[in-house]
Amino acid sequence: MNSSQPDATHYAVIGRSLPRVDGVEKATGRARFAGDIHLPRMLRGAQLLSPVPHARVVAIDVRRASRVPGVRAILTGQDIPDVRIGPVKKDRYVIARDRVRFVGEPVAVVAAEDEDAADEALELVRVEYEPLPAVFDVHEALAPAAPTLHGESNVCRSERYIKGDVAEGFAAADLVIEDTFQTPMVEQCPLETQGAVACASPDGKVSVWASTQHPFFNRPTLAAVLGLPVNKVRIIAPHVGGAFGGKRELLCEPAAALLSMRTGRPVQLVFDRSEEFTCSTVRHPSSVRCKIGVTRDGRLTAFQATILLDTGAYSEIGGLVLIIATETAGGPYRIPHVLIEGSIVYTNNVVAGAFRGFGAVQSSFARESMLDIVAAEIGLDPLEFRLRNSLQDGDTNPTGERVSAPIIGEVLKAVGERNQRYESTLASNGRARGRGLACVAYTGGGYGYPDYCNAVVNVNEDGSATLLIGTPEVGTGSMSALCQIVAEELGLFYEGVSVEAADTEVTPFDYCGANASRITHLAGNAAKLAAAEAREQLFQLAAERLEVSPADLVARDGVVFARAFPAKTISIPALARESYYIHGAPITGRGLFSTVLDPKYRSSGRPRAYKTPVYLGQAVEIEIDPESGLIHVLKVCSVHDVGRAINPRNIVAQVEGGVAQGVGFALYEEMITRQGAVLNSNLLDYKLPGATEAFDIEAVIIESPDPNGPFGAKGMGELGILAIAPAIANAVYDALGVRLKTLPLTPERVLRALAQKRAATFRGER
Repeated sequence: MNSSQPDATHYAVIGRSLPRVDGVEKATGRARFAGDIHLPRMLRGAQLLSPVPHARVVAIDVRRASRVPGVRAILTGQDIPDVRIGPVKKDRYVIARDRVRFVGEPVAVVAAEDEDAADEALELVRVEYEPLPAVFDVHEALAPAAPTLHGESNVCRSERYIKGDVAEGFAAADLVIEDTFQTPMVEQCPLETQGAVACASPDGKVSVWASTQHPFFNRPTLAAVLGLPVNKVRIIAPHVGGAFGGKRELLCEPAAALLSMRTGRPVQLVFDRSEEFTCSTVRHPSSVRCKIGVTRDGRLTAFQATILLDTGAYSEIGGLVLIIATETAGGPYRIPHVLIEGSIVYTNNVVAGAFRGFGAVQSSFARESMLDIVAAEIGLDPLEFRLRNSLQDGDTNPTGERVSAPIIGEVLKAVGERNQRYESTLASNGRARGRGLACVAYTGGGYGYPDYCNAVVNVNEDGSATLLIGTPEVGTGSMSALCQIVAEELGLFYEGVSVEAADTEVTPFDYCGANASRITHLAGNAAKLAAAEAREQLFQLAAERLEVSPADLVARDGVVFARAFPAKTISIPALARESYYIHGAPITGRGLFSTVLDPKYRSSGRPRAYKTPVYLGQAVEIEIDPESGLIHVLKVCSVHDVGRAINPRNIVAQVEGGVAQGVGFALYEEMITRQGAVLNSNLLDYKLPGATEAFDIEAVIIESPDPNGPFGAKGMGELGILAIAPAIANAVYDALGVRLKTLPLTPERVLRALAQKRAATFRGER
């Protein structure tokens, strides 16, 4: 940024709670999602799903189905290019060919004039399956005699982090505690299900409107599936009605595009809610074994964790989820000796993938629960225990990376202050009240891998500006933050900036899309660089008119002026008109932001980039009815290290949404399966938090500007969900003296734990 620009204390747009750029469109119902797109002569797509978890596909007969009136095409795996796909490991087909590996895997797709004809055709498709042995549990999948899904082993990927010598660390401990924690399979449950509309044109080009987080990342893979060069494939992300990680992968797009190419007509394929549960990706179920060594005065000496993640039938993004689960397992603590190991394991369950929190949710539940167990054993307050072991400036974190000026202590003190106000008593209605807290270290600008984002800023003839960015808006309000960044950098009013996003033919290349808490950080930096370049072009024109050096100029509130002579001004609209109509030169700025490779990882074989650490602390107050076992959350305080708040109100909205999801994960949500089939694949039987579970949320924003972030901002979209589950589990122990180690914390599990406690008391056990 030019040194003549206003400093942080004089921002005009940054730090203000301005309305979202898409707010009116969405509030009035005018926003168009994938399911709202209707093209002339459009056909309806549908898919036939495997009813068995593991089998060879012996034969598929579509002859009767093809004769149904209105049916225009039926495709099986044998009708499409022999191309395997996957973001990390290419191990699946978009339509099964010779083998199915989970209940819900597509085996045929149909395009018909209407939904009724498509459904009738699917009922008439005959598939002959030869059943194969199946496995549904990670521990069973690792047994020597277990049936394998891919190759010779069900281990898809393993990770290991070593710091110091854990044997030495445990030997130095006065107390060593070990336990295992379980988290379930859960679905992202976006309001909008997966959907796509594909249109193949006569010149061989295919355009796809998709509910996606990853238009650029997915385009070359989709082109390969279609047998086309990349320039013949266009992906547009219209409004996306929530994603939370579940819309990263290619799901509806390939089938819709293949059917459109076969029929020569547009095809729309939209999942119903049951398909959303069975055909899209879910959060990895986990088993986490933790072992902690500690001295009597509360100093951690060693930490060991073994993490097993059930990736289901295919790997998808599981390898990266495992990396984050293992990297974050040790938390924001100073621990001299660490051993963290993990594997993702194939099973015949629904495919797991990305979900807000991306592995850290599973590992933080185990670690933060264990820390409270250890604190109780040594008689130390849970907050004091964490403060005593929190990272300090210059420490190395549990994976051996040196940290600079972490503010976890400030976060912990803020959350502890709120937690002390919460009640831990027996309420007058006979219900028990408890309080608990937990904290997490995460990344706020991508997951530490090489990433790239480009932006273009055009200053229009009237002085307004248009931002072109390849990142989709998935409901987070990120486009509003980007517009604020551009407005601040250009010196425009917020209302003078608009955005066009996520069209692979129009907007510039963006590698990783809407995920990994990266948009504000990476796309924001790219947008800021582009706006700065456009501003410099304006300053060159203004310098001639004002007879000063460009370095002496400032842009603010739509005008450019000299710092030393603020009365000498020229409006940005006047400069834009001059550039266009006198010089014939559009004002366009381009920005590329890429994370910088960290050379210390190259020799280890881990191509890593710098990470932006962020810290979170959360405290809860709950009430439990010991007769029914029902847990009700009363209050949540969520303290967030955000760098700099670009739009505080939008941050609060993200916090509230993340907290609500965290409460659902902790108390209600669990996909119930039997032999791989999902039994509660609807929003009636799958419990989500609703209005009756409302509670107070206090969002506390701590600003610690990041030198690598745009105006100091860090990404924080995932933070709100990360520590709620262990905080609630710790509050349950505070209220009832029982420790629950399996999520969700259902009434049945509470009552079972109370019964076991009473039985142990009767037997004279501790």
